[in-house]
Amino acid sequence: MTAADSKLITCFDIGGSYIRYGTTSVNIKQSTLASAEHIEHPEEQGRIKTPTNSFPDFIAALRSVIIQTHASAISISLAGAFDSHTGIADIANIPCLNGRHVETELSQALSLPVTITNDGGCFALAEAYYGAGKDATTSFSIILGTGVGGGIVFDKKLVTGFGGIAGEWGHGEIMDPTAGGLEPNMPVIKCGCSRTGCVDPICSARGLESIHQTLSGDILTSIEITKAWIAGEPKAIRTVNYYSQQLARALSMIVNLLGPEAIPAGGGLAKEPRLIANVDKILREMVLANYQKPLLQPGHFVDNGGLVGAAIVARQNLAAATKQNREI
Repeated sequence: MTAADSKLITCFDIGGSYIRYGTTSVNIKQSTLASAEHIEHPEEQGRIKTPTNSFPDFIAALRSVIIQTHASAISISLAGAFDSHTGIADIANIPCLNGRHVETELSQALSLPVTITNDGGCFALAEAYYGAGKDATTSFSIILGTGVGGGIVFDKKLVTGFGGIAGEWGHGEIMDPTAGGLEPNMPVIKCGCSRTGCVDPICSARGLESIHQTLSGDILTSIEITKAWIAGEPKAIRTVNYYSQQLARALSMIVNLLGPEAIPAGGGLAKEPRLIANVDKILREMVLANYQKPLLQPGHFVDNGGLVGAAIVARQNLAAATKQNREI
């Protein structure tokens, strides 16, 4: 592969605290949708603090990386919703990007092609190509971290849906605070989106912490709660039973709707495989299909899904552009 045939993509995984980055090289002549299966995985080459309140500072931070990596294009994994019709971003944890036509404005400011994909979608692509969903036609990947997110991949392609919100299962007034009568006196928890009954404030890591405080009066981190549960502590058992029921109930509707062969899980809570296995057992007892093997399981890219997914998006975009040029 000559330098003329190669295109260097700088991939970013941008969160509210840090901007992580890595690079991947793609062959323009050999670029096809199928070739994304053999893409070079970008490893994290470094990270810098995310400027959250100043757009010029945010641009300067990205430019400092681009100068180092000699990028010819940029692919970004970013937490938030991106309206596919207007291009306007809804990004809560980086105020300087919220309400902007982020993809267009970054491309203009950096003088490079920029593609932005929701972080849940990037994780979903990484798992669908190389991870827990690699053998699945349909996979629904979920994020169980500070918030709840996800992404749907069908036939190795990310489903974006109307308005670009497909996979955002964390929001919608569907939750029963009693978990089917398991805890009849549980209060309704309001979501950050201003609605009540959403999955996000219950099934996220902070949701687990909120549940434990409500049920026991104790203030513990999600890690401390799961450790106590594994150790057999009664208060933690009560909390995890409630949490697992709620998470399984929410997922059961999605499983019956989509019929996925795999549900890879990412985020901090996915790092405790016994918790995921506990939810999976309850889930498979709730759904209509007979899943003999685990359905919900820890993803393979809990730490690096954003960068790997961003690389896959870049390869898919290049393949589509190459195919179009050949047809013309």
